[in-house]
Amino acid sequence: MPKITNDAIGRLGTCLDSVLAAQCGVSVSAVTQQRKKRGIPPFRLRGKYRRWTITEVVRLGKTPDAETAAVLSRKKKTVRSKRLRMSIAVSPHPTIIDLARACLDFSSPAV
Repeated sequence: MPKITNDAIGRLGTCLDSVLAAQCGVSVSAVTQQRKKRGIPPFRLRGKYRRWTITEVVRLGKTPDAETAAVLSRKKKTVRSKRLRMSIAVSPHPTIIDLARACLDFSSPAV
């Protein structure tokens, strides 16, 4: 029965357990067991795109897509696409009248 070499132990977590097992001629469970024994996290394939965090998703629709994209360091079309896939309404864009009302605050009594 083949054993895992020191070289293979050094590569634990740097590639899929199944790939390392095939290269060493041992079972996948033997590689997985050695990796776990040493507290090494499993190799994760990193895609071209990063996953959305809950914090990022919560921001969708709160501000215009361009602003959200800038804050999250994502493309505007990516933010828009994610917002639409989640059926989140677009942030209302303030009009000139809304801005004027906010600046003048008509509800306060005149001085």
